[in-house]
Amino acid sequence: MRAGTPRRLGGAQEEVAEPGETCPLGAACVVIQDMLALKYGVQIDEADFMTKARARCDPADRSSPARLAAALNTEPALRIKDEANDRLLQLELQVAVVTSFAELRAHVRRFPGSACAVAAVAESGTRRPQVVAVYREAYGETASLVAKTRSQLYGGVAPLMDFREDGFRGAVVLDPVLVRVLKYESQPNMMLDLQVPALSSEYRRGAEGGNDAEADIATRACTALSELAPAPGEMWLRPGGAEAACAFCVGLMSQQLANRSLQVAACRALAGLLPAVTVDASEGQAAVELLAAAMRRHSQCPDVLEAACWALAGSMAMRQDLQAVASSNGASEEVVASMRRFLGAGSEVEDLQTWACGALASLSASNPTQQAAIAGSRGIDAILTAMRLHVDNVRLQHMACGALSNLAANNLNNQAAIAAGGGIDVILQAMQSHPDETTVLQSAIAALWCLVKNNPEHRTLVTRARGVEYIVNAVQSHPYDAELKAMASGALQVLVPGLGEALAGGVQSQRQAPDGAWGSPPRTPSPPLESPSSPEAASAVGFVAAQSAAPSGLSARGPGGAAAALPGMQAKAAASAPSPASPPGASSVPISARGPRSAAWSLETTDDDDDDDSFGGAIAQPPGM
Repeated sequence: MRAGTPRRLGGAQEEVAEPGETCPLGAACVVIQDMLALKYGVQIDEADFMTKARARCDPADRSSPARLAAALNTEPALRIKDEANDRLLQLELQVAVVTSFAELRAHVRRFPGSACAVAAVAESGTRRPQVVAVYREAYGETASLVAKTRSQLYGGVAPLMDFREDGFRGAVVLDPVLVRVLKYESQPNMMLDLQVPALSSEYRRGAEGGNDAEADIATRACTALSELAPAPGEMWLRPGGAEAACAFCVGLMSQQLANRSLQVAACRALAGLLPAVTVDASEGQAAVELLAAAMRRHSQCPDVLEAACWALAGSMAMRQDLQAVASSNGASEEVVASMRRFLGAGSEVEDLQTWACGALASLSASNPTQQAAIAGSRGIDAILTAMRLHVDNVRLQHMACGALSNLAANNLNNQAAIAAGGGIDVILQAMQSHPDETTVLQSAIAALWCLVKNNPEHRTLVTRARGVEYIVNAVQSHPYDAELKAMASGALQVLVPGLGEALAGGVQSQRQAPDGAWGSPPRTPSPPLESPSSPEAASAVGFVAAQSAAPSGLSARGPGGAAAALPGMQAKAAASAPSPASPPGASSVPISARGPRSAAWSLETTDDDDDDDSFGGAIAQPPGM
């Protein structure tokens, strides 16, 4: 055996093939053959390919398209004889993982009639998913795709297989690149490098997204739709309108997957449409799949990544149906990867980092699976890095603190990771740098609250870092912001021992609304304040005592419907209270945007320590988007 051949001696044994079972290596060969013919006008020797592919791929690798492609790309370089056995073609496979049926269909539409993807498909009558070469849509319909197959039993051409979304199990798009063309010459006894054929114009048109005029019209249509779509929080579309508009965007995105401008325009339109889509609507789920696909396809384009993050930020919070689709399509991993890829200066990078933080806040709201996935992909490090690099960016600090809140909520592992990464100091730095920005102060206090809940060690760290002082100063600087006061009251209850009873006496007064909408319950005498054990505690207790007599004191249902954080209190956010404040034990409800550079945390409160602490991404609509 030639040295370096990656044959795995003692590897997994070949399983006995079942009748009707397809050959994964044969499927890969079909895709490579079709794409080489389309791109360069060359063909490989199938027998030579199958021999070398078996040496590289264990039977376990062949059941998964992704593992199969990775095994074929292992060193040494893959060199296959051409059809005439006259030249050696050195290949490198460019691999794109596909996680949804809609994304696979989009790739197939680029090169109809040429197999471009290896897919795993659940087929009735077989106990394992079948690996096939997908090459076109079914005639007369778009809900099915058609694949070429090779028989596992005898290796020859097998009947075509069609499948729908319910049978799709995963796929990879294979794009073989012809790196070298070699020819052996016996006279000088050496290998000669020949000219690599040029790419065909047909392949170029498919790779670039097709007809320029059609792409331009589609881009303008999505741009117009983004201008007409409701702003986050608005619901003026007629029933079914959001679903129809989403389906239109999804169709254009799938047809023009390579078109960068169209993907940006469509993502911006979906940012306004997705929040209005009804729960479990297939159009919304397909839209999320295409958002993740756009991020994978345009991973080096910050404008596409930013627009996709913006759409995710405004639509995921408290939408378990959309969060589940985002999770299965790797959306959170793509968001974190984009943050780590673009770390420089400039407004474009800052916008991307800002909306990526907003997307992570929305994805992780009340979702333990996403909390773990984001932390596992080093998302916490990415958020803290963004906050350190862009200290002066108000919106980024606001959304990053919101992301840290949701990641820390009821998750001791994430709480520890945030603290270990210096998160407490970073959050306090945000408060210190933006003392006049109530949105930053509110989300920073929320983050501290989630970090210290049920965590005595973190309470000590926050207190030593003068966190209590920062919170008190924030509220004293903004005495008429009821939401900020309610958030501060809840955090201080946890941070300062014995403060709960003092707060109970200070929050019973209720501000009379101008139109008399808010009633005034009887005042309850305040209990004696406990002796403070530290200067910070003394300051906090003094703050509470002063607020009990302030004109806009903490209220059980104050201006804007702010719900005070009292132990044992079940304060549910009423429809007339669009932006209640949030204590620990809160679960977020859909975001209510307040226009450019302003936003509100929309939450409801509960005293159950086992409930979610999510603070739902506070999303602000950026100027000019």
